[in-house]
Amino acid sequence: DLVAEVMKFHPTDNLDLEGHTDAQGTPEKNIKLSQERAEAVKIYLVTKGVNAGNITTTGKGSSEPISDNNTEKGRSLNRRVEMKILKKK
Repeated sequence: DLVAEVMKFHPTDNLDLEGHTDAQGTPEKNIKLSQERAEAVKIYLVTKGVNAGNITTTGKGSSEPISDNNTEKGRSLNRRVEMKILKKK
């Protein structure tokens, strides 16, 4: 909700959403899942009033882990969406 509020106050900025998964499953399945994860966040933000045209989504699959995929805690940290607000010049 905070991201939606920030984007509404800066309507010319862009938002880049990157979906990520843990390493379980096939690379193809993880790319699809991570893309769907990022798209779900986009849909939510659009329902909160953010311009869909200012949001890009990318599925990274399991290619950029932030934690160990050998533990449940590590895998849960790898299942995420990262957001980057990009200022227009």
